[in-house]
Amino acid sequence: MRIQAQDSVLLVVDIQTRLLPAIHQGETVLANATWLVDVAQTLKIPVLATEQYPQGLGLTEANLRARLPDKAIFEKIHFSAVTEGNLLKHTAAQRQQWVVVGTEAHVCVQQTVLDLLAQGLQVFVVEEAVGSRKPQIKV
Repeated sequence: MRIQAQDSVLLVVDIQTRLLPAIHQGETVLANATWLVDVAQTLKIPVLATEQYPQGLGLTEANLRARLPDKAIFEKIHFSAVTEGNLLKHTAAQRQQWVVVGTEAHVCVQQTVLDLLAQGLQVFVVEEAVGSRKPQIKV
């Protein structure tokens, strides 16, 4: 299965100012996610972002946030971005392929991906742009 620009959306999950310093290689995750946002926008792929409880974890990292219109950023209080219902109601919901990046890999990214898959959508996770508090252990 190949990603098709006309069928895809990029979802940036919880790359937030107060959370990012706790993420293993957070600056690399941020740089890769920012690059993907730039590529998506060049290809006219919609970009959506989520913020987990921004009152406590801060807003999306400033350089990344500056690339996105306010209407593309969704606040959430559940681990999954899909639980709130906002993302799937957005115009990007017409798209069947979701490219997902962000933090925390083992909670918010994972729960979001599982819920997108449960909706019958195709999901692609970009490893270089996903992070967690602990380093990934290769087995």
